[in-house]
Amino acid sequence: DSERPDPNDGLPAMPVGDWAQDKHALLKLYIEISRGARGKFLGPGKAGATFIDLYCGSGRAYLKNTDSFIDGSPLVAWKASVDCKVPFSEVHLNDSDSTLLDAAFVRLKSLGAPVRKYGGEAAEVAKQLASSLNPYALHCALLDPFSLELPITVIRSLASLKRMDLLIHVSAMDLQRNWVRYMQTENSPLDLFAPGWRGHVDQAQPDDSARLSFVNYWVS
Repeated sequence: DSERPDPNDGLPAMPVGDWAQDKHALLKLYIEISRGARGKFLGPGKAGATFIDLYCGSGRAYLKNTDSFIDGSPLVAWKASVDCKVPFSEVHLNDSDSTLLDAAFVRLKSLGAPVRKYGGEAAEVAKQLASSLNPYALHCALLDPFSLELPITVIRSLASLKRMDLLIHVSAMDLQRNWVRYMQTENSPLDLFAPGWRGHVDQAQPDDSARLSFVNYWVS
């Protein structure tokens, strides 16, 4: 599967599995149940409430092997905040693919979102955001890469802000498919995802147990 133009606007849409709808439902639910807290930070003289999507994609997707198109995470988040009548005061987008990033930016702009785009590696953008965002605002960051290529430095940078909620998708599929290869490769994505894991995970144990130990170490 490859990207396709969305018939609604001609901009690119990415292929996703139908499980993406479950993931988006959880994102929407979070935004709905946090509307009360978010509202306290909005209005004249208030610090604001931001949404950050560091792996935003194009903002639209289609379900693999179908002709069904759906909103991607940045559009889901913005629309949910508007529907709650407590819209984010800022939306910050990043993706290493400039074509996809531009598409997401245009789509959010057309919805009237106060959006800013960056472009580059997530770790560098996270560091930039940590130093430039209002430290008194309420922040929500979605970290949803296609694989386990999520450096722990991204989380550390964002978590330096006092009020930061992190919604993180850990790719179980990538861990399942590539565990043996990652385990046998020096400087694999796992070493950036959970530095020091090799000293805490018994790699001689069965793969299922080793993967669980790895995830538990990452959580710690």
